[in-house]
Amino acid sequence: MKKILIIIAIGISISILVSCFSTEHYLIKGIKFYGVELTNPEASDDKDKYFIEVSDILKDKLYFEVFGESEYQYGYLNNVSLINECYATTVPEELDNYILIDSLELRFDSDIYFGLDTIVEGTDLWNHPLIKDYKWYYHEDKYNSSVYVFNFGFTESFYDEIVIPQKKYRIELTCKTSDNLTFNESIDIYLKIGK
Repeated sequence: MKKILIIIAIGISISILVSCFSTEHYLIKGIKFYGVELTNPEASDDKDKYFIEVSDILKDKLYFEVFGESEYQYGYLNNVSLINECYATTVPEELDNYILIDSLELRFDSDIYFGLDTIVEGTDLWNHPLIKDYKWYYHEDKYNSSVYVFNFGFTESFYDEIVIPQKKYRIELTCKTSDNLTFNESIDIYLKIGK
């Protein structure tokens, strides 16, 4: 009988702990798109690179950041109990969808030049056959997090070939999520890239 009571007590304790730490679930429902500048170009590892947002002039390199705006779906907030209120507990968070990097499309509103070729305005630069070997992106996987941010741009050798006339551009980004949502954002920014 004593063993049965201990097993029941353990079962009740586990169910209380599970209810205390139930996961909050989020979905990406929108994006923010920014031009960014690398502040520490000497960083050799992607995870050590530090970017800041630029809104007026993007100089030297084409780097961008996409921030997935997530919304709460269900979890802890639907399961608030006296135990949660009495103890300061950290609730795990989980993002239930993510942005498909392969779905990115990047378009400029003016012609740019790569080697001897013209990339006509409105052409998807990110997936252009001439550019495919020059793509760079970094996304740090954060488990139990409701935040999704990634940076992308182009490798160093890209700048030996690209010619982007200095002027203000409208740059448009389209991307999809793993649950088939499509987002489209654009920025207006002056580009002073390369030579």
